[in-house]
Amino acid sequence: MDAAGADRMKCVWSGVRVWEQRGSAAGERGVARAAAEAGGGEMFAYRLTQEGAAIVACHAGDRRRLLLPARDLKQLLKAWTNT
Repeated sequence: MDAAGADRMKCVWSGVRVWEQRGSAAGERGVARAAAEAGGGEMFAYRLTQEGAAIVACHAGDRRRLLLPARDLKQLLKAWTNT
C-alpha cells in the first residue's frame, strides 16, 4: 500500500537534535560570548537543545537534577533576560 511516488522519496534527516551550535538559536547570538567575557566561565561551542534535554534527563542521576517551582523559574528567566 505505498503511496504514488513513495519509492522516489528520500529521507535526508530524521531524529532529534540533542546538541546545537551556539549562536544558531534566535536571540542567542553574542549571549554566550558576553557571558564568558563577564566572568560567566568557559564558553562552549555547543548547547543542549530543549528536545535533547528530555532525552538526556532520563540518563542523569538524581544529583544532577533540579526541581524548581514554576514561580522560581519565571523569576530566574526574568532576571536572566534583564542582564
